[in-house]
Amino acid sequence: TTTTTTTTFVAEDEDAMRSITKGNDKESWSDIQHRTFVAWVNKRLKKRDLVISKLDEDLQSGVAVANLLEVLMDTKIRHAKNPRMRIQKLSNLEMCLNALKDKTDIKLVNIGPSDIVDGNMKACMGLIWELIAKYTAISNRTELMSWLNKQIGQGSKYNLDPAHLKSNIKSGKVACCIVDACCPGIIDVKNLPKDPLECAELGYEKGKELGLPMLLSPKDMISDGLDELSISTFISDLQEGFDEVKENAPEIQKKRLVINVRGPQSAIKIQDDKREAAFKPCDIGGEYVVEIKYGDKLITKEGGVKIKNC
Repeated sequence: TTTTTTTTFVAEDEDAMRSITKGNDKESWSDIQHRTFVAWVNKRLKKRDLVISKLDEDLQSGVAVANLLEVLMDTKIRHAKNPRMRIQKLSNLEMCLNALKDKTDIKLVNIGPSDIVDGNMKACMGLIWELIAKYTAISNRTELMSWLNKQIGQGSKYNLDPAHLKSNIKSGKVACCIVDACCPGIIDVKNLPKDPLECAELGYEKGKELGLPMLLSPKDMISDGLDELSISTFISDLQEGFDEVKENAPEIQKKRLVINVRGPQSAIKIQDDKREAAFKPCDIGGEYVVEIKYGDKLITKEGGVKIKNC
């Protein structure tokens, strides 16, 4: 009899689900949370050609909130399109919050129209978090982590340790592996950059190239301030866009020029956008092995071309 054990990704710090306004570090988890929430909102507002940058300022008129709710709830919310007076802004937000109260099971505590109009960051963050919890896979965290484990956890070819999700994100490996799982071969996961920022940048850029929603920037991925809410929001959006992007991946791969380089890492700089590889001599010595492919067609000879580092 063969016994199969499946391990699921888990949070490393269960107490991370803390108040979203606690903390004193100026560049802390609360800053990362804010940027993540803004990115989440902007992904939805893209359908309306709207962009926000600061929750405590850009939600004040109620226009962005009304448009966001219309997208999420597939409904119309009556609101002033260009409110100038405070009373118009309050009316807009009252319409929005009433819609949430009447048509969803969301219960807003200590969040009212005046809190948003006055730019209360705690209230603004709280409102967006309630929407994220309602309209994403975060509402079923066990299922979300099970999905991630299936894609890149133990048992997959990436074999990332599920007990160290946060550290794997901070190393850049999660971004690279989930992107490669979506479009196999787009990243050489066996030769990832050792520098966490470089690795995170690689995953981020390739993910954006595919059209995956990369809510966390590379710098935020590797930050010590990365927290549980930001991680969950990041993963839930990846899950949401994963299947559609994966379905289109074969067509994307056919049109990709891929340059793989093995050698002294500090001397390698790949510029995919310019379709070239730049080599800079260094003190490490050794040689480069360059392999170039267009789609599934190998341009260089099997095993690559060797170039001395001199």
